[in-house]
Amino acid sequence: SERGFLSQVVGPFANRIRNATFSMKNETYKLEKNNGKNNLHSGSANTGYDVWNVLFKTPNGVVLNTSTKHLGGGFPVRYTDNDPDIDLESYIKKIGNKIKQCQVKYQLYPTIAIEPGRSIVADAGITLYTIGSVKQVNNKAYVSIDGGMSDNPRYALYDAKYSIIAANKADHKKEILCTIAGRCCESGDLIQENLMLPDVKRNDIIAVLTTGAYNYSMASHYNQNQPLPVIIIKDGKDFIVVKRPSYDEMMKDML
Repeated sequence: SERGFLSQVVGPFANRIRNATFSMKNETYKLEKNNGKNNLHSGSANTGYDVWNVLFKTPNGVVLNTSTKHLGGGFPVRYTDNDPDIDLESYIKKIGNKIKQCQVKYQLYPTIAIEPGRSIVADAGITLYTIGSVKQVNNKAYVSIDGGMSDNPRYALYDAKYSIIAANKADHKKEILCTIAGRCCESGDLIQENLMLPDVKRNDIIAVLTTGAYNYSMASHYNQNQPLPVIIIKDGKDFIVVKRPSYDEMMKDML
């Protein structure tokens, strides 16, 4: 048949990966644990795809090669102190050496594409919340904030880890085991679980770090909550780049 197909070629590891690790060519790779202790798809640490060429067909399939390697989401981001610190210069040199080896050994000249956007903007973003109440349950404090999964659904979706501090008590000792809960009235409306914070109270400020890449792009009007504004601070001055919509503005298209 001469029909074309839009499809995918999946390598040896796909879907759910047990314990978020796998081995290939005597090397062990660790992935983000975003499905309990397992990894579901590639996670936020990296993703990629290849553009393949069909060399020839066989009765049972096709033989492919690729001249373009797209590294997808580009460089990983350190969301917590447990994430690896990537030396970008060393990383690029390794890629360059591999390209040279391909040129010499196979006479192939692959094109490498990297999207660095996340690594540029992630650390630039901090999301601030005001604490509404703190409820002690057994040995844990549930800290309710004036936001939630409508601002950042990543923890609810796949347990994305973040570094979180009490912004107005950043120099205080972290001695209370806490879970940060939102206001969306859902059992999964959490920003983070089981983190240590100072003895926080109503009206204290919670800062979720490294939210420049995904928060605004993934935000919604869930339960008719207003999306957060985006404010840039530069040279000691602040200005709004995305304003928070009013309820009237959110409802103007409702008939």
